[in-house]
Amino acid sequence: MAEADSSRVMAGGTSMPRGLVVILASTGLLVTTLALQQFSSVLSPVLLALVLVVGVHPLTGLLRRRGTPEWLAITCTLLVLVAIIVGLAVAFALSVAQLGTVLPAYQDRFTAFLDDLEAWLATLGIGRDQLKAALGQISFGARTWWYPRSSG
Repeated sequence: MAEADSSRVMAGGTSMPRGLVVILASTGLLVTTLALQQFSSVLSPVLLALVLVVGVHPLTGLLRRRGTPEWLAITCTLLVLVAIIVGLAVAFALSVAQLGTVLPAYQDRFTAFLDDLEAWLATLGIGRDQLKAALGQISFGARTWWYPRSSG
């Protein structure tokens, strides 16, 4: 019996009911998720920088072990980091340029897809005017764009 009670005793000497622990853990997870969502515009670049720095940092230690002065090791590490960032930017620019050259090849397929979609909607009794009216109610600036706009 004493062993069962000792399993509920925490490091501070206090015990908490299991239900309270579950509620606190769930609340903590919810708050963390909401905070990450709120700060995602800041968090993404910070995490990218952290990953890049952690990935390049061993270069400084390697250069220092080989007898390179500390200022030169840090400078080389920073130059490698800048080269990686420039390489990522160039790769992104090349992929956008390739997309611009490949996209016209898909225009015929996209037109055929739209024609098939329009024919399928016509079999359901949805005409072009009804579709335009429904799409006209969508406002991407509003947080809840799927609700119809109020008339007043």
